[in-house]
Amino acid sequence: MSLRNMMLADAKQIATNLHEFGEAVTYYTRDGDARDISVVVVRDALDMLPEAGDVTSTLFQVYVANDSTVGITRDEIDRGGDYIEFPIGNGKEPTRRSIIRILEEDDAMMVLECR
Repeated sequence: MSLRNMMLADAKQIATNLHEFGEAVTYYTRDGDARDISVVVVRDALDMLPEAGDVTSTLFQVYVANDSTVGITRDEIDRGGDYIEFPIGNGKEPTRRSIIRILEEDDAMMVLECR
């Protein structure tokens, strides 16, 4: 196995390891299919929505394995139609958040913007 392949495998393992950084969430497609995956959610960003009169909206960054078995692939995502369900904070009930766009992507991981 090459160094590159070992690093890609390690990146996927970090995001999907529930004992380290990952957390279990549910991914919903536009068609209503659902599956449980492990991701890392960053919950501390706010964004201004000028088209809505400068209303603020909570922006979530979701780090997910770029993999159809343990994560999501680019080809699967229907931006604006697919959702990820997770709690917005400790002790909160999970809610569905729309996948707005792919912020970053490589062979191992994607960073998704969810609102």
